[in-house]
Amino acid sequence: MYTLTKGVIILRKLILFSFLALVASLVFSPAALASSVEGKKVIIDPGHGGDDPGTTQCIGYDESQANLDIALILADLVETNGGLPIMTRITNDVTLSNEVRYTLANENKGDALVSIHLNGSLDHTKNGTLGLYAKIKKDKAFTEIIHNSLVESLTGIPNLGITNFMSGVTLKSEMPATMQEAVYLSNTEECGMLRDGDGSRQTQIAQAIFDGLEDWFSMTPVSFPKGRK
Repeated sequence: MYTLTKGVIILRKLILFSFLALVASLVFSPAALASSVEGKKVIIDPGHGGDDPGTTQCIGYDESQANLDIALILADLVETNGGLPIMTRITNDVTLSNEVRYTLANENKGDALVSIHLNGSLDHTKNGTLGLYAKIKKDKAFTEIIHNSLVESLTGIPNLGITNFMSGVTLKSEMPATMQEAVYLSNTEECGMLRDGDGSRQTQIAQAIFDGLEDWFSMTPVSFPKGRK
């Protein structure tokens, strides 16, 4: 009967140990753990602001403030993971035109733009998550990725899909852009969760958008040329 010598057994163990160590170094190395958002400029646009409150159907918590709260959390996630967040506004007392917003995005040569909104309705039972894009080739795929991440995260919220909407911010930005109506702020339950003070719902929405950004940047190594339709 063939038996391995002690030296061969030790040699095989050393080879196996070295292989496992190599695998572990690849899996747990900083490079392997790096976010795909690292090094990317992400334009974050909290919708409305100043004289434009957005939907006011959640008493005591206007959409403009809710959008800003979500945007600030998203900006922190982007920065923590090595990206560069560029906010179109950082306070709720400023009114900005679409031109100011997309000009800022283009001048900073953003890699992607997310315009954060919450929907509103006089029907306080209505809810859903909706993605909006302007240009098919520039924005649709990006919008699908971000929207799908929100759908997966916001369990139980109706998926309203994505649709074309010619917002000036997304239409005239030169990078992939999307407007996301994450939930209906006017919905009684959403209103309660969003204004309860602990920020957990805002964090959940921001995290879902960030996860979508990671999915997008991991799939798209090339940038879009200026003026792409």
